[in-house]
Amino acid sequence: MSSLRQLALQVLRFGTVGLWATAVYTLVAALAHATGGPPSLANVLGYAIATAVSFLGHFYWTFGKSTGHARALLRFPVSSGCGFLLSAAIMHLMTTTLAAPFWAGLAAIIAVVPAVSWALGRFWAFR
Repeated sequence: MSSLRQLALQVLRFGTVGLWATAVYTLVAALAHATGGPPSLANVLGYAIATAVSFLGHFYWTFGKSTGHARALLRFPVSSGCGFLLSAAIMHLMTTTLAAPFWAGLAAIIAVVPAVSWALGRFWAFR
């Protein structure tokens, strides 16, 4: 398989795992909140479970176990945290500094953060 085709497949897998992690986050957070949990706890639980799904999906499927499990397990939370901090910074910049609407900030996050997260996964966390 050509390297361009392999790259396209990896990006497709990355997106698929991201969609599954998002679905898991939504389900867990909604269930935690529906059973009486405060929104902040529901968010933390959803994020934690979704991060585990994301790690496992990327380790075993997206990046194909290209590094040792222990090494990736240490690096992935750092790369995930970088994605979170980047999204927070973009939202702050867009909505506070530039006075753009929330949806513009969200669009900017969607345009930037997945690409940065994929690069961190490919070239560092799962390398």
